[in-house]
Amino acid sequence: MKNFETAYNEALNLQGYKKVNTDLAWQKFKKEQIEPTTSAKVFSLKSFMRWSSVAAGVALFFTSLYINHESTPQFATYSTGDYQAQVTLVDGSVIKVDKNSSITFPNFYDDLTRREVTVSGNASFDVASNKNLPFTVEKKGLRVDVLGTEFTVSDADSENITIENHEGSVKASDKLDPSISVILEVGDKFLFTPEGFVDLNEPVIVETPAPIISHKKAHSVYKVYEHLVEESRGQIGISYEVKMNPQDVIDADLTQDINTLIQELQESCNLVLEYNPVTKMVTINEFTAKK
Repeated sequence: MKNFETAYNEALNLQGYKKVNTDLAWQKFKKEQIEPTTSAKVFSLKSFMRWSSVAAGVALFFTSLYINHESTPQFATYSTGDYQAQVTLVDGSVIKVDKNSSITFPNFYDDLTRREVTVSGNASFDVASNKNLPFTVEKKGLRVDVLGTEFTVSDADSENITIENHEGSVKASDKLDPSISVILEVGDKFLFTPEGFVDLNEPVIVETPAPIISHKKAHSVYKVYEHLVEESRGQIGISYEVKMNPQDVIDADLTQDINTLIQELQESCNLVLEYNPVTKMVTINEFTAKK
């Protein structure tokens, strides 16, 4: 108690001091120090939260892509019913799938050494070129390695397969025995059977002109005359003043038709004929061998 009284008396004797409004001093201090500091802290927190949200969104997007890619099966199967359809693969290759047919194909080519498509039924292919990733089509026991671009595989019946090449070239082979193979050029068509390949291309027929076989033989003029009368059924005769030596020998082909024979005789012999329009008879006025 004594110490308190001593301190109080000493405070009464202080000189040179001034009174301070503590309320105003606190407001000034708060405005200059506390509020700016608090405001800066709030701004920094909002910025951090905003950029953190953006980063999280980007990470979620790429994570989603990765998860979707991982969850997508590498191979897909597409089937048609009573209709035709066209399927475009990721490499741009186009497959036309016939009615009641199906294809199995890759959704992506990661870790694959070739583009493999399996066909059930009928399908036509227009293959995008990629030398680093060969394109292969398999159907039952048939395997087709694409060397060109456009071809068709179809069922000939329950056991046999028809393959037809439209552009470029393709190699078709037996899956179990690759040594059994054929290369199809443009327009080639083959049938694949359990016994191997059958060429369905229409054979190129080279028409060779038939050799000219001469049936000319030496005949007497009288023998040829008798032949003309017989073949004309009596419409050819001789005049009473005919100039003819029956023993003359001429070359004549008696196997040809009568009109052709007469034309040749008129060129090779002295054959003079006269036609009578009333009787419709042909009269031989001269028939001799040329000297």
